[in-house]
Amino acid sequence: MINKITIRSEINVFSVLILIIGGIGAIIIIAGNFIYVGIYEKSFLSLCFSLIFLIAGIYSLYCIFKVDMLEITKSHFKIKSIFGSTKKEISLTSLKAMKEIEKEGGGDVNLKWKELNLYGKDFEYKLTSITYGNYLELKNGISKELKKNKLARIKKNK
Repeated sequence: MINKITIRSEINVFSVLILIIGGIGAIIIIAGNFIYVGIYEKSFLSLCFSLIFLIAGIYSLYCIFKVDMLEITKSHFKIKSIFGSTKKEISLTSLKAMKEIEKEGGGDVNLKWKELNLYGKDFEYKLTSITYGNYLELKNGISKELKKNKLARIKKNK
């Protein structure tokens, strides 16, 4: 029987846009600064400032490519790259526990999010509500299968 895909992750567009704008914006600032410094000034401080923006811009763009796409089928939890290649495939029966943590921060802005930690025999995986637009759907799909697995283990042990 072919496993029907029940849930696919949806990336939170707002988070990705912030990373794209931040990454491209930082690189544009660097390019402008290098042109200005090359033509008008020979300032070491300005070049250091540009280097900091370059590192931030590259890291911001790197974070976009690091985001995992998730698929939850009836029997597996698949972690894929943003390009579609499978990084890891975890059997839902190997999930042992999960823990959801509410977090907040952000200084003046009262930013709140949830983090779901999945635990297995030889792995630990973390999902956040900031990254995934359908976080609750993903969480409910995983927890439903985890409850079924726990019930099956309890029945086997009796």
